[in-house]
Amino acid sequence: MWIWGSPVRAGVAVPVRDMAPRQLSLLEQSASTPEGFLYRPDLISSEEETALLERVRGLPLREFEFQGYRGKRRVVSFGLHYDFAHTKLEPAAEIPDFLLPLRTKAACFAGLMPEDLPHVLFSEYSIGAPIGWHKDRPVFR
Repeated sequence: MWIWGSPVRAGVAVPVRDMAPRQLSLLEQSASTPEGFLYRPDLISSEEETALLERVRGLPLREFEFQGYRGKRRVVSFGLHYDFAHTKLEPAAEIPDFLLPLRTKAACFAGLMPEDLPHVLFSEYSIGAPIGWHKDRPVFR
């Protein structure tokens, strides 16, 4: 079906199907990716993903605190934790055993040793929570 009206491209009516908003996938690799970006859709199986999600749901997330303010997200860190009050990395609870196989796969994919990935951070953003522009702390670059 064709309709006249907005949006119009160079005076030509646009098909209704072109007017519908397109939901972009965060997991699809586009035709061009940023330099240095690699994506492997089959790094873990769907069964592994399901098992991981079940375990992640049970993690002890708590409100994010930043310089005396509470962020609109919940977080939990393993291995290391960035202390914003003291502006440094501090030891955190050990990385849970269920995450170690994923760390090994991620390290292999990146050409690293698992020990080169000593930190895990989970962040849960509630619906509508903004993620403002920010620059990571130098320790994470």
